[in-house]
Amino acid sequence: MAATFTANVEISLITRYWTRLNVAAVCVSVVMFFMCSRITHSTRLFKASPMDYLFLGASDRAFIDPLVWLTALLTTWTAVLPSMTALAINVILNMHDKHKVHSASPQPVELRSRLRRGASVRRSSYALSQGAGPGRLISSGTCIRSTVPTVDEQVAADNNS
Repeated sequence: MAATFTANVEISLITRYWTRLNVAAVCVSVVMFFMCSRITHSTRLFKASPMDYLFLGASDRAFIDPLVWLTALLTTWTAVLPSMTALAINVILNMHDKHKVHSASPQPVELRSRLRRGASVRRSSYALSQGAGPGRLISSGTCIRSTVPTVDEQVAADNNS
């Protein structure tokens, strides 16, 4: 009983983001422990195989005894205390300033981009995200056929007309 409680408390301490599935898993594990204890200490299994199931009715007596519950809870507390202490020390030593955003003076940020607005050549976001990787040819523009005439082609077209 104490091992089940200890495991569930440790899981609860480690879990940072709780979902319905987390809550259900913790609750189901406790319920399954009590169900399996009742089943394995039942009289039906004892009558079927008395050599395998020696503790007839032990769970019935244990679950109503306050001393067993006190022992299980104290054992759980003793087992969980080191990890709770480690978590508390970690929080104290790594104390973050939650108001850091408001207390810091704003520093100017310079935005730089490889592309200019109004540029005629389009680049894919995939190629830009790959940088010097496989999208190097795409981002360099060597493999893209431009549909917009270059300045020389525009001058030649203006002179011909």
